[in-house]
Amino acid sequence: MQNTVTQEQIDHILSKSTFVSQQISPTMTLVHCTLPNGFQLAEHSACVDPANYDHSLGYELAKKKIIDKLWQLEGYLLAENRHRESQPQANLSLDELKEMVRRLKSAEYGFTPLDYPIPNFFDMDEEDDDEGDYAITIHVRKDR
Repeated sequence: MQNTVTQEQIDHILSKSTFVSQQISPTMTLVHCTLPNGFQLAEHSACVDPANYDHSLGYELAKKKIIDKLWQLEGYLLAENRHRESQPQANLSLDELKEMVRRLKSAEYGFTPLDYPIPNFFDMDEEDDDEGDYAITIHVRKDR
């Protein structure tokens, strides 16, 4: 399992990204980046005196901020993927899931739903209504 973001990954993403820059005031440069997946980042740089304005320098400074953000985003993505990989995975077929629900609803087993092991990628709601009916709702989380 990968445990670090590499310079090669960042370089690969940047090589497939598009950058557009614009002078938006006498002292400010705006840089807009569209990543390969369509996600967009924008940063700016500025100087105090318009006489010191240098579009190339402003572009490089703002682009560096975008690259710094990209490292953070890729770090977050790596951490999220590692977390998801460490979570229990559903190994149930649709038929097995249907059987689990059937068993939970069946009076012949004589146990309460809390006695039945529900994997942690399910959420289960239980409720009794005023007429004595018992309801179980099982939600399979979409992130699994």
